[in-house]
Amino acid sequence: MIESFTRLESDVEGLVELFAIASEDEKLELEEEKIRIQKALDELYRETLFSGDYTDSAAIMTIKPGAGGTESSDWAAMLLRMYRRFAEREGFKVELIDATPSDSAPNGVDYAQLIIRGERAYGFLKVEKGVHRLVRISPFDSNNRRHTSFAGIDIIPEIADDVSIAIDPKDVRVDVYRSGGHGGQGVNTTDSAVRVVYKAGTSDEIVVTCQEGRSQIKNREKAMTVLKSRLWEREEKRRLNRKGPIVRAEIDTELFAQFSQALNNVPVITLADKPKESAPIDAKTTIELAKIRTQIKKLEKQLSVRADEQKQLQLLGLQQRLNELQEV
Repeated sequence: MIESFTRLESDVEGLVELFAIASEDEKLELEEEKIRIQKALDELYRETLFSGDYTDSAAIMTIKPGAGGTESSDWAAMLLRMYRRFAEREGFKVELIDATPSDSAPNGVDYAQLIIRGERAYGFLKVEKGVHRLVRISPFDSNNRRHTSFAGIDIIPEIADDVSIAIDPKDVRVDVYRSGGHGGQGVNTTDSAVRVVYKAGTSDEIVVTCQEGRSQIKNREKAMTVLKSRLWEREEKRRLNRKGPIVRAEIDTELFAQFSQALNNVPVITLADKPKESAPIDAKTTIELAKIRTQIKKLEKQLSVRADEQKQLQLLGLQQRLNELQEV
């Protein structure tokens, strides 16, 4: 994957440079190459989403409003609806584990947690982890001022039963109570809601609640599933911290956006822009020319800082090859 990314990086740099110096006739020939690079870039980005462990697992999503009060609670509810609709559109199954309605926002939420199951659900959604910001004219402000709202998204994989996670029963406290909010008699008049507290009162405390189902047993099973996944995530972080700094090759997803922007800046050339009297040019040759010019610039920059006989010979060879291609 790293090799493919490096190759695409070189192709994008060469294509952008070539479009800047190419004639209208050459630009027309390179339009197909631009489309090919864009498709390869999109495909490689999708593959990065499905790399790593637990890609095929279900995703446990937690949504919490941040700074902003009423605005953030409303924003958190918007995110909850957005992810549920996305999951339904992709054919995923959504299970709402817990949701705490907001007291200030009419349709807002102060906390929400759900499990999304489906093919590569965690692989699709893991990139959504982080802080999400919304800037808008507030519907709650009578003066129509602009407000900024924040909400945090946490995504962890659902850990399968075959993965061993040691949980001492003495460290777990299970509380049952009546569910709040809407739901009818079956929910509100029975102790169906479950709260699981792990190592209460310590720095390692984890609290998981589940109150959406009518069955106390099923709610407890879901709460224990989330607790197990949270413990796995904690142990994974500790394991990585014990190893110390890890030097590894990673693909920065921001570079995909930069490359896509670079391709978007390349003008689209149509047949109407092509001079009729111009002769066609070989696309492979023009790509090779662009790559050679890029390598020559890099070598010249390096030689301007420090003399190097080997790089000087490499530069002469590239210049000779460039002259040969230009004479063809």
